Amino acid sequence: MIQRASEVLDMLEKDGKSGTHKSLANDLPLFSAVQASPPSGPGKVEKRLAGASPDELSPREALALLYELKELLGEKR
Repeated sequence: MIQRASEVLDMLEKDGKSGTHKSLANDLPLFSAVQASPPSGPGKVEKRLAGASPDELSPREALALLYELKELLGEKR
């Protein structure tokens, strides 16, 4: 991304007075490369959180829930 920004800056500096920089803005696919599809529904973590009652958890149970959620996300303890 930084390399591309340097290229664009060089082009703008060279062609700044000629007016070609207007079409350059359309050639900046900064956000088109990442197109995340919306989730189709609640995931495992969301479902587990929806079933939890924080006010009813003991500190030990809350800690266990955190570890469980991290495991659901694929993180190791």
